[in-house]
Amino acid sequence: VDIQPIFVSHDRWWNQIEHSSWERGTFRIFNKYITPGNTTVVDFGTWIGPTLLYHGQFSKRSYGIEADPVAFATVRHNVRLNENATSWGGRTSVDSGCVSRPEDVGILTMRAGKAPGASMSGLGKVAQDRGARSMTWKVRCYTLQDIFENYWRIPKPYEDVFV
Repeated sequence: VDIQPIFVSHDRWWNQIEHSSWERGTFRIFNKYITPGNTTVVDFGTWIGPTLLYHGQFSKRSYGIEADPVAFATVRHNVRLNENATSWGGRTSVDSGCVSRPEDVGILTMRAGKAPGASMSGLGKVAQDRGARSMTWKVRCYTLQDIFENYWRIPKPYEDVFV
């Protein structure tokens, strides 16, 4: 896997990626349904970027969106690092925010379970929720159509788009 990882706190985790011991089923699905050079991939909740950076290597274009500000800072750095260090990095991008139902568009409050950046954040109750002690932040939410058409400019019809 041609990925340049970042942040010491995730070294052990990136080692699992390198040795194919993390979410093997997810990567098998990517390999089965993404046609190299032809499929556009959309990655919601891209966390620090393992799946975004993986399918970014062979998709036509890969887009990620992440609402957790700590995870977003990490994945944005990882995308930028790969942008200059790999032949495929320019086909991969990430934005901050979340996708929601039309009635929830706008600024919403998200919360971290264990801690921001730990992959268990969300709207409402989250895994490892600490109640009033949970860290919260505001995030802008968009409709799927808005993010496809106005931000990523994914052309209709949405053929060969893997979400």
